[in-house]
Amino acid sequence: MIDRLRPWLPAIAWMAAIFVVSHQPKSGLPDFQTWDLLIKKSAHFLVYGLLAVLIARTGVRWSTVLLLTIAYAVADEWHQTFIPGRSGSLPDVIIDALGGVAGLFTGRLSGRKTVRSASEEPVTTRSRE
Repeated sequence: MIDRLRPWLPAIAWMAAIFVVSHQPKSGLPDFQTWDLLIKKSAHFLVYGLLAVLIARTGVRWSTVLLLTIAYAVADEWHQTFIPGRSGSLPDVIIDALGGVAGLFTGRLSGRKTVRSASEEPVTTRSRE
């Protein structure tokens, strides 16, 4: 059982980190003044890109990676609706999803095969192409 869970631990830990940050009330978040929107939306993109990479390292299909990444983004935005001063946002889910797609492409372009298509077996070794 623990061996099957082990590949998921980094993704689960990252999801927990996202949850902790999302659970902060608006008053507890930094204000980057002029750069606030750009920094926070870039953070959404990068955080969910990394989440997709961590999920992909488990060996699941790319479609499953995207489904799980987007589902977590939706759940995160819904969770924020219960936090004082925060709200859920469809544009944030879209940015998160785009970050997930970018994370998948970045993983593929880096030469490390971590995502499989529907017809492939999971491969997690560096390719020699």
